[in-house]
Amino acid sequence: MALSSATLTALRLPSSVLRQHGSNLGQAVPSRLVVRAQAASSIPSQGPDIARAERVKEFNKLLGDVAKIAVSTGPRGAVRLAQGIEAFVTVGGEYLFQLFTNPESATSQSATPGLSLTPPGPAQLRRLFERLGATYIKLGQLIASAPTLFPPEYVKEFQSCLDKTPPIPFEDIKAIVRKELGRPLEEVYDFVDPQPLASASIAQVHAARLRGSQKEVVIKVLKPGVEDILTADLNFLYVTARVLEFLNPELARTSLVSILGDIRASMLEEVDFRKEALNIEAFRNYVDSLGLSNQATAPAVYRHCSTERVLTMERLFGVPLTDLVSIRSIVPNPETTLITALNVWFGSLLACETFHADVHAGNLLVLNDGRVGFIDFGIVGRISPATWAAVETFFTSIGNGQYNAMAAALVQMGATDTAVDIPSFGRDLEKIFTAVQDLDTNVIISTAGGPQNATIAASLAVDEQQVNNLLLDVGSLELAACMIVVALTQTRLALACDVSDTPAVMTYLFLG
Repeated sequence: MALSSATLTALRLPSSVLRQHGSNLGQAVPSRLVVRAQAASSIPSQGPDIARAERVKEFNKLLGDVAKIAVSTGPRGAVRLAQGIEAFVTVGGEYLFQLFTNPESATSQSATPGLSLTPPGPAQLRRLFERLGATYIKLGQLIASAPTLFPPEYVKEFQSCLDKTPPIPFEDIKAIVRKELGRPLEEVYDFVDPQPLASASIAQVHAARLRGSQKEVVIKVLKPGVEDILTADLNFLYVTARVLEFLNPELARTSLVSILGDIRASMLEEVDFRKEALNIEAFRNYVDSLGLSNQATAPAVYRHCSTERVLTMERLFGVPLTDLVSIRSIVPNPETTLITALNVWFGSLLACETFHADVHAGNLLVLNDGRVGFIDFGIVGRISPATWAAVETFFTSIGNGQYNAMAAALVQMGATDTAVDIPSFGRDLEKIFTAVQDLDTNVIISTAGGPQNATIAASLAVDEQQVNNLLLDVGSLELAACMIVVALTQTRLALACDVSDTPAVMTYLFLG
């Protein structure tokens, strides 16, 4: 099975691209959140003068981007550098002092005082992340929520990053709330608990009672300096990715710059609680409109005492979704509750204008009445109706074997960077799918043991030469490779996740 020789710059698709010639050939195209590929070798190479001119153009654009980001960061970059040095020195000093005075408590291994240096463990890394602030606490939350990606000792240690980071003094919280609301706390709340309910990466939460209505609420207060920390850290990471991609164009295949750009935009949106209030209300409307309010909910927002940096919400009483012992005291079947949470979340992808994009154990509760409570809507995702229509067309076309429709749907979803010839694209997809269907497969059944304890095993064997030929062609049709990898990855995760294993399922949710 031979594919046509022309290749797509973005996806290496044979005869599918309407290539641009001349000075546009090497022009950079904005990346999307999909895997990108460099131009294949079959595309005629540029002359040295054209290639040099394009590199100069890219370098000038890089300098322009760096300059803009440096201006937007301002003196915060220098301040953040000093904070980073201080954090390393402080945590490193504490570790060395503990290592030389009590080596067994400093590491998991025994050591002789003053003679051996062992690498810092998860506890030291967690303390460093907490001192470095919001950006790194977010990374700690990723570690805590991904037991299939990180060692168990790190997952366990970083659980505190979900909602137990070092709090800021209550007097500072009172000052922020008073400034934001423009009046004393006593005029708004009858009571505010000075002990925080939770302290996470960007905010601190206190229990309170509204004046007049006596409703139990929580006050979410943005920690001081968080905007500066996020801006400096994320700008640095973005510039670093831009420089690395310029030095090594192969990295453009990973869409690292686009991914970091999206993360940067999402996390900077998270510090505006007015947007979070809109996200919560959109989710509540979705739950109510579909009659799911008896299964799940989100806290009501009290607009009269909420601002950009202060968010007052209904207090939800419950336990984290990973506390299976406590959950069993509330509902008879924790697995059913977990499936309900999954269904409601997946339903929001289709029926809600935004969906919760920061799903981890600290943001899901099993309420005392058995419902699932979704909290912390600072980071959300959005899928346009046009994209959903393309996804539906794509899966329908797979079942019907309509490859032109499949190609058009992929273009609609933004899977290509350049204009493509859809009929040619469809023919190339058809060749790949036909080759997969034509693979010679044999089911091999084997038995072991005696008549009383016999076991039967089955395996699937395929012709190696056919697979090798298929992989060579898939190398040209890189999109198919991406689709296969995604499908296999999702299947592996789904099969590996027992619904009774809440952390594993939450990891699947998070990665999904």
